[in-house]
Amino acid sequence: MEKYLTFDEIFTIPDMLIEETAYCKEYYYSHTDEDWSTPKVAADYDDFFKKSPFGKDEAWQKMRMDYYDNYMADDVLDAYHTNVYAMIPPNYFPALWHYHTYFELVYVLSGTATNYSANGTLELHEGDLMILGLGSKHAISSYNDDCILVNIMVKNATFWEIFSDNTYENDILYNFFTNVLTHYVEDTFILFHTRDDALLRSLIISLLEKDQFYHKYSDLERESAISLLFSRLMNKYASTSELINNDSTEKNYDITMILSYMQQHYKDISLPALSQFFGYSERQTRRLLLKFTGKGYQENLDFIRMKEAKNLLQNTNVSIEEIAGEVGFSSVYSFRKNFKHYYGLTPSNYRKSLFVSK
Repeated sequence: MEKYLTFDEIFTIPDMLIEETAYCKEYYYSHTDEDWSTPKVAADYDDFFKKSPFGKDEAWQKMRMDYYDNYMADDVLDAYHTNVYAMIPPNYFPALWHYHTYFELVYVLSGTATNYSANGTLELHEGDLMILGLGSKHAISSYNDDCILVNIMVKNATFWEIFSDNTYENDILYNFFTNVLTHYVEDTFILFHTRDDALLRSLIISLLEKDQFYHKYSDLERESAISLLFSRLMNKYASTSELINNDSTEKNYDITMILSYMQQHYKDISLPALSQFFGYSERQTRRLLLKFTGKGYQENLDFIRMKEAKNLLQNTNVSIEEIAGEVGFSSVYSFRKNFKHYYGLTPSNYRKSLFVSK
């Protein structure tokens, strides 16, 4: 059995985090009359910040104090000389409303935590990983000793550079996530339930700094880990992820399951059958696909079929006629017309071009 590194083998909890958690816990239990279940703004905890023994630390001030109530910008990470930074926040820290212009990933390494947003309260459990869209107002709390949260902050440009790797560019779920994070950003969260995935857990732990010294390969190491993390999410958890946004009329629709179903049944699927399977009207299905992917039903179906046809042309010797039937076209003429529309070449000319390039 393959063995992955454990939390204790990779990361040693810094003394400052231990002290900070102790201070937060003491403050929490000495203010039991306060309503800790409702997020507040930093001004409501002026006493908490003033008495904090960590105000003298520049990085702590930048991450904890200066930016609350405002957008926490990409330059927050400049204090750490990095484009990707992972940290463990202290338990019992007050749930404070905040925004940010970088992407944040929140992973529950152990225990439970609560995320607050315009969409309400969301309980996070061990193995849950949440990606927050830019500008999403939220707060998070863990008023217990058992929780270990990992906050991963990725600069905007770096996030898209990694996420837009060619590995994913032809996948319909990748296109869906890109569309959501680009156009449905504010108060949008994508939640992945990774449970006890040991590889993903090891990747996230590895992002935590072992020391405070910057090395020229540090960012390369972290960005490679993030790239592998995204690959793992797309490969194993994309189809079961939850999209949570600020439109209460849409939040119960599992759009990722619809797209995954289309990707698996593209050969013989139809709009009436798809709609019936998920219990929607055809009009609802069309509207959901258009809203969350930017494409209608037929466009999404053609996208999936053309991707598979291209794969068969590249990697098999199957005839054009057989490929047309394999990807769900009853007419070879229709298949050729669609393929040329997508790729600028007929299927036979595309296959010939592969040999020329070699």
